[in-house]
Formats: sequence, C-alpha cells, structure tokens
Amino acid sequence: MTVWPQRCMTATRAGPSNGSPPTRCRTTAPGRWRAPGFHDNRFLITWVNSVGAAEYMRYAEDPAIPAGTWIAKESFSVTDGGAVRPGPLFLMQKVAAGTSPETDDWYYMAVAANGSPMAVDVMSACSDCHQGAYGFQGGLGYPIEEARVTK
Repeated sequence: MTVWPQRCMTATRAGPSNGSPPTRCRTTAPGRWRAPGFHDNRFLITWVNSVGAAEYMRYAEDPAIPAGTWIAKESFSVTDGGAVRPGPLFLMQKVAAGTSPETDDWYYMAVAANGSPMAVDVMSACSDCHQGAYGFQGGLGYPIEEARVTK
C-alpha cells in the first residue's frame, strides 16, 4: 500500500525545488478549523491527482469533480509537548456517475499509520459526514481559506 500514494502523488507534485511545499499541498491546523469524525484534531496535507486538481483548486460550491480523481489526505497530530504523531492516510476516489449514488459516486478508504487497511464503515464514518456537512461542496470539505493553495 505504500507504493500507491507515491505513484498517485507523482503526477501532482509541481512545487518549487527550494524546499517549500508542492503546489498541490494544503495543511489544515487543528484548533483553527475543526473537522468532525476521523479527521478531528489532526493536521491534514491534501493531495489531488492531475485528473481532478484543477477543478478541486477552484474551491467551488457544487464542483464538477471528474471520475478518476483521487484525493489523499496525509494526517498527523502534535502533542502538547510538541511530539509529532503520524495518523491515517485518508483516500477518496471519484467513480463514474451512477456507480455509487448513495455516496455521490465517491469511494472512501483509510490506511492506518502502520500501513494496514482500516476497517471503517464508509457510509457512517465517511460518506454521511462528507455529504452531510459538505454536500454543497461536492462532499469535499475544503481547507480553510488561508490554508488553500492556488495555481
């Protein structure tokens, strides 16, 4: 499973070579923005493949995210003492219209920090939250405005 994120993200890395983050990278800080459910109290670095990056980065209400889009959210937390703790890798895949109408044609997956797949009820843990809280954004839940990367 560790090979997939590397292969998927290679197409999205377009950042400068001076050590600053890639252009497809966004971070959300806990406390400044509270994501519900599994994302709560985590920093998130969001990667979007080249199929959906342009549409995602419009940060539009009711976006037209194309089938074939993959979104990966690396997560980590920071303890009160400043120690960094790796968290799960959250994955979303946009599939062809009508494939999964109950999830707005999104497939959800999660991989624990140790690399093992997480047994998650994607309907109650992922889709219900994404569609319930962010349905007006295509279920995406964009980062707060000051953390967004633009083209």
